Amino acid sequence: MNIYLQTFKRDLRVAIRNPSSVLNPLLFFVISVSLFPLAISPEASTLSQIAAGIIWVASMLAVLLSLNALFHHDFENGVLEQMVISHHSLPLLILCKIAAHWILTGIPIILLSPLLGLFLFLDGESVKVLMLTLLLGHAKLESHWCYWCLTHCGY
Repeated sequence: MNIYLQTFKRDLRVAIRNPSSVLNPLLFFVISVSLFPLAISPEASTLSQIAAGIIWVASMLAVLLSLNALFHHDFENGVLEQMVISHHSLPLLILCKIAAHWILTGIPIILLSPLLGLFLFLDGESVKVLMLTLLLGHAKLESHWCYWCLTHCGY
């Protein structure tokens, strides 16, 4: 079996065995979006104007919450060292890890965003635009954050 597919499947299995690694960012996302109407104003006109920004910020913070764990366990177990010294493409191996992480955290957040958008009085057209921007933006930002994490966090 392809080493890249094995890396992808391994990361999915590890995350499924530890459901808190997937559920914590999702719960953080839902709770943080739910607290905004209490902090700002529960008026529909106010919330509908800032709903997309609230969801974007909360989703980015939720993803950042889980990024450290993406490489931390592999670093402690020596898996990252083995990836570096192997003859396989390191960027592709890291991309497989990022893809698995994005499937486990990014996609559920994107799927929850319409529900939370409606909770914040976001209209149907804006919900579609929000989902599209989250879909495009999450994957790109997550790859940049992973690069930063690998180069600046001592891994």
